[in-house]
Amino acid sequence: PGVWLQTLDENAAALGAPVRLTAKAGASSSVDLSNRIDGGGAVYSVEIDGMPQIRFRRLNELGELEADERTIVGPPYRADAASLAAIGGGYVVVYRALSGGDVKQPEIRLTFVTKEGNVMRDPAGRALAYKVADSTITSARTYVSVSVEGQIMVAWVDDDPASDKNVLKVARRRLDCQ
Repeated sequence: PGVWLQTLDENAAALGAPVRLTAKAGASSSVDLSNRIDGGGAVYSVEIDGMPQIRFRRLNELGELEADERTIVGPPYRADAASLAAIGGGYVVVYRALSGGDVKQPEIRLTFVTKEGNVMRDPAGRALAYKVADSTITSARTYVSVSVEGQIMVAWVDDDPASDKNVLKVARRRLDCQ
């Protein structure tokens, strides 16, 4: 069990043996990758003692593990279904924040991390995360993309109680740096 990474060549043939990112996968674990000129990152969900969490691993330019696992969202918060996109000197991580603690209902949230996986924090040391939209309890994947103009596009699938079907929802956020 676990979340595994397999390096591929330009023809999608396996290069070497797969590498385990983590042994702590849950039934609905997700994984996403994003590249940078000097390597990339992997974000994935795990479940430890019934607590769904989001973790990060840095990769070098050959796709090999570069650093220890970092917790992006962990206890007392619960999260799942993360996605990752390179932005500036790091990444934007989008995920489903699950009910518990001060999260009253599921939400789609985003946070920013450095290329090493360090979470952006406020002056008091608290991790910063921003609500994108309300969500349903479903654990369907999220998707994030960043344009060169600083537009962040977030997509996710949610339940639609009116039609009893799943619907694709999209939100666009503009990043203003000051």
